[in-house]
Formats: sequence, structure tokens, C-alpha cells
Amino acid sequence: MIKTKPHTMIVTKPAMKLIGIECRFEDGVSSPDLWKQYFEEWQQTFGNIAHLRVESEKEIDYALTVDRDESGYTYFIGIEVTSVDHVPSGTIARLIPKTKYAIFTAIGPVEESIGRTYDHIFKEWFPSSSFQTAPGPIMEHYDMRCATHLGIPPEKHEMDIYIPIEPVKTETKEIIELQPYRAAYYKAVGTKGRKWHQIKKEAFDVMIAWTLSQGIDQSNLRIRAHNNGGAPEEDFYYEVYMDVTGIDISITEDSLISLIDFEGGLYVVTPTLHRMLEPTGEAFCKWFDQQEKYKMTGEWFEEFFIHGGKVTLDTLIRIHFEAKRLLVTEGKL
Repeated sequence: MIKTKPHTMIVTKPAMKLIGIECRFEDGVSSPDLWKQYFEEWQQTFGNIAHLRVESEKEIDYALTVDRDESGYTYFIGIEVTSVDHVPSGTIARLIPKTKYAIFTAIGPVEESIGRTYDHIFKEWFPSSSFQTAPGPIMEHYDMRCATHLGIPPEKHEMDIYIPIEPVKTETKEIIELQPYRAAYYKAVGTKGRKWHQIKKEAFDVMIAWTLSQGIDQSNLRIRAHNNGGAPEEDFYYEVYMDVTGIDISITEDSLISLIDFEGGLYVVTPTLHRMLEPTGEAFCKWFDQQEKYKMTGEWFEEFFIHGGKVTLDTLIRIHFEAKRLLVTEGKL
């Protein structure tokens, strides 16, 4: 069961100061050991600053997901305090500015409800909302509503998830006719044991290094990408290509880069940020289902606008779906 307060509560929280412990995790790795350490060592670690705890009578613990990238995230567990002038040994202070959040309440055993609620947030709520995630930590709020030691049974536990939000960049759909072009091309292929984000990083690293060797302006690289997401590790690939039509380039026999000609075609395009790629893509597919002018052909690519030679979660992306125009019955649209 998933509960929102009400229909997802939107709030703006003032700046916060927190002190806690943290650890870096790869995606898919949970953090039970860090929670175990937090509770077992709480008095030893936080006892001397317990008087600084905000609303201490509510016994609020916070968990933050920070420093997110495609390889993983840092998980922080701690308390909100009135001052960070004294940070105990073995802990770290985190300062969160005033932030706008969407709040979701997970109900039931935390180990089950939290994952279910995150799925709801990113697979259902965001694609149908007018918001996207904003920079800043995702915050989990635990209080006496999930206090097993007070006799509250797991099926009645409640905890809140705070997602930083901002208005979507744009919901505009642009129709473009892409002309045939020549592209510099590289395909990174997976092997057993390599994570998908490692393959993706290899592809971009190779292409960006090549553009540097060619003296191509690095201030705003536009690199297109396509992959077969969901494939097994050994079958996964990530290909990148860059329009070099009319650019004086050199590709030697031993170069990792090759040249490929693309046909072009009719595309429907929408922008997003890298961190919102999946929910925006899902919303884009729903848009196709809800209109009657265009039909997807199944071909697609993402165009990354890269600054500083690095892809980040804040990189701007334009999603391109190839489409066919449909004949529309007069008076229907």
C-alpha cells in the first residue's frame, strides 16, 4: 500500500543542518550494515551532541542519498541539529539549503514499502506530474511512527520520502526533419562482470577523447547515443556518434572511431535532464499513445549536450523518437 499526504504533499523546507555517518554504495547495494552501525553506536557517536538535536522528543532520524551518479551514491544517516560547530569524530556535517519537496509516505514493513514507494514515485508520479527532480539530496524521514521498540507492528510502520523538485524544463514536443549526415561512431560492448554504466562511460570517454584530438570545440559537444538497455551484461552495448558533416577530421587505421552514414528522417524531440531521462522517456511514450498525428517507428536516440568534457546527471538531453505522420480523419483533431 502506498499513501500520499494528500495526493503527494508539496512543501518547502527551510535550510537544515545535519550530522551523521555515511558510506558510498554502488547502485543495487543496500545499506543495512550502516543502519546497524548507526543504532549500535548512537550513544557513543552522538551522545555529546544530543542536546543539539532538533525536536529531540520525536526521535527523528534522517537518511540522505547524496552525490548521486550512474555508478552509485553516498548514503548518509544522521540527525538534524541546531549547530555544526562541533562535529564528533567519525561523523560528517551536511548542510541542506531551503528546498522544495514532494513528500510520499510509505506504509508497511520498511524493507518492502520503501522500494515500492520509490517505484511509484519514479515510474508513475513523475511521468504524469509537472515536476522533475531538482539538484539536492533525496531525504528519508524516520520518526516514532516506525518505532518497533514502542510496540508498533511493522505492517503499521510509516516513513516519509522527500524528493527535491522543480518545474519540468519543458513539455514541448518539437518536430524535426533530420537530413542525412556523416557521423564519427564508437560502440562499447559489454562483457560479463562489467556494469552497464561502465560501458556507457567508456563510450563517452572514447568519443570525447577523440574530439579533443581533433581540436573540436569542447564548450558544447553534442553527442548522440543509443543502447539496448535491459540486455544481459555480456550482450549490452552503448553506441555514441557525432555529426561531423563538413568538419575537417582525421581517422587513422588504428583509431577506435569509425565513420558511418546515417539516413536521417522525421523525429519528434523533447528535452530533459539526464537525471530525469527514464521518467521523461516514459511520459514521452504516453504522449505518443494519446495523440493521433504521429506513430513511433521504434528507432530512437538521445542527444547529450556536454560541457566541460564530462557527462553528469545535470547534462541536458534531447530525446529523439523517429516517427511517421498518420492520416487523420477530418474533424477528429
